[in-house]
Amino acid sequence: MRRMRLQRTTAAALALLLPWLAGFAPVAHDPPHRTVPVRRLTAGAWESAGGGPALYSEGRWYELDLRPSTALPGTAVTTMVYWRWSLARTPPGLQVRLCRATVRTCIDISGRQSGGTRAFAGRGADTVFILAYWVPGSRAMAPVYGGSDRIIVNYTLRR
Repeated sequence: MRRMRLQRTTAAALALLLPWLAGFAPVAHDPPHRTVPVRRLTAGAWESAGGGPALYSEGRWYELDLRPSTALPGTAVTTMVYWRWSLARTPPGLQVRLCRATVRTCIDISGRQSGGTRAFAGRGADTVFILAYWVPGSRAMAPVYGGSDRIIVNYTLRR
């Protein structure tokens, strides 16, 4: 009698555990693994920052070169350029330009210390950008110290 009671108890315990254990059993009909296509990099951005120049004299251009820290593929084409520049104070008549590769390819950003532009869109992204500062006149002036200047260049890769 004692043995029958033990068998019934064991059978009842197994009846309770079997559905729970079935969840851990390997499934014989796993779906086949799908391969995911590898996506190629089609866009990116680079950032460069530096301390702005100290301005000591009127009538002279002061430049800060900002360049990519790593080499970009030759197919990298600029889509958008964001900038931020700062000075300890703003001298009267201050002109600030954002230039690409040379001071001949510039846009005037004097009135905006930060912003973005598409003016360089379609041109190579693997080049230096220049922040150029100028104060009209021809005299020495009390120094105006530059702050932290920064650009971010967004680009796409041409196929």
